[in-house]
Amino acid sequence: MDNQTKEPKSHKESITKMFLGISSMKNKLVLKGAFVGFLSGLVVISYRIGIHNADILRENIRKLVLNEPKFLILLFGMVFINSLVITKLVKAEPMSSGSGIPQIRGKIL
Repeated sequence: MDNQTKEPKSHKESITKMFLGISSMKNKLVLKGAFVGFLSGLVVISYRIGIHNADILRENIRKLVLNEPKFLILLFGMVFINSLVITKLVKAEPMSSGSGIPQIRGKIL
């Protein structure tokens, strides 16, 4: 009789372990999903704040140029210097131009 009563208990214990293991795995996945969602939210918030600040900067530069036209020369000078730097970078490192998708496909395939 003892053997019969022990056997169902061990069977029940294995079923319980199986279900607890699945439940534990689900809990871990839920926690990982919440963590990834939280980090993604932080990235999106940072991106939106950056866009907002860039828009404010652009508007301030526009007002400055409208009020003081001499700053237009400075602005064009900065754009010209940036274009020279970017041109030198692309000539020095030709793989730095473009989106990078063809390079990634080349590495994968």
